[in-house]
Amino acid sequence: MFFSTAPHNAENPNKNIKYFHEQTPAQLASFMINKPLESMFVFLDKDHLSLNAKLDELELKSRPGVFMMPVFPMDFERCTFDRQMYMTPAFVADTVQCNKVKSIWQFFASMSKKAPLMPKSELDAIFKSVKIATDKIKARGGQVLFVRTPSSGPYLQGENIVFPREKYWDRLLAETQCPGIHFMDYPAIAHFDCPEFSHLQLKDAVTFTKEFVKILNTVDGWKINPTTK
Repeated sequence: MFFSTAPHNAENPNKNIKYFHEQTPAQLASFMINKPLESMFVFLDKDHLSLNAKLDELELKSRPGVFMMPVFPMDFERCTFDRQMYMTPAFVADTVQCNKVKSIWQFFASMSKKAPLMPKSELDAIFKSVKIATDKIKARGGQVLFVRTPSSGPYLQGENIVFPREKYWDRLLAETQCPGIHFMDYPAIAHFDCPEFSHLQLKDAVTFTKEFVKILNTVDGWKINPTTK
């Protein structure tokens, strides 16, 4: 995702950033009213339980000129009010749901195989834009650290082939002169088995976070003192 230039991948982030900058008083008031109501009435969950969301679940076959984006199971991506995303225990325990998400990853992988390789000029442009961004942050007194989070199984194998570490991760750190934490470099966070190959289940995410903080404390300039256990 980090090295993708597909317009669709930037669609939601750009939309959300635009909303953040242009949010009206009426929209803010609507959110404050909706927040307690949504926690009590699940039908207000527009991303999963609205009429449009349920229609999307029909997953009509794509036809020439019309692409039907695969629909992820609702329990795969639940979001709390403080913007914490997690997969539910029901999803982890349900092999049908897990296999559905695995099939979605396989679908996207098959599309990638048909796509031409990224030209060197395009990859160079990505590294250049990232360096410009990180330099701006550091010029304002900020710090930047890159993190390669866990994946597993065929998904990890495919990533290692398509995005070889020396050409992507290692170059990213070298170009930006920023530190990085790659999960494969640390036994404490290198052993996780992701239910659908690409994301940690909730209990593993908690363990990962605790171990990650310990690792972070070993990186120059990144020592933190957590106030809670």
